[in-house]
Amino acid sequence: RGAVTTMSFDRYGCRVVQKALDAASPDVRVQLGRELRGRVMDCAEHMHGNFVLQRCVEKLPQEALDFIVEELQGQAEHAASHMYACRAVQRLLEHCSHEQLQVLVARILRFVGKLARDAYGNNVLRHLLEHGGGSEK
Repeated sequence: RGAVTTMSFDRYGCRVVQKALDAASPDVRVQLGRELRGRVMDCAEHMHGNFVLQRCVEKLPQEALDFIVEELQGQAEHAASHMYACRAVQRLLEHCSHEQLQVLVARILRFVGKLARDAYGNNVLRHLLEHGGGSEK
């Protein structure tokens, strides 16, 4: 504990953090994930850190993912069109509730024309069509 962020940005450390998230109890997973608070976008944009963030989204309970959604929704267009961050957005679309994603999805949809023509943004839009709920489909 206390080194999750630093290890997430390291080529080998990110694998250790991912294994810890796989093996840990639910409470410890939440504690490990919370260490990324305030650094979510940095992690999402990083070539190694994005894998840790994706694993957090996959392994943490839905209610523990709010801070990740909130930190990315402020930069929704950038995250959706970023080479690495788009992966975290896609995992959120798979694992979060419609209610958790309302603001993030609304902000992504503001830039649908631009994202549809973007190498990474179009993958997010296709993921939204596949996994989105309600009015997004």
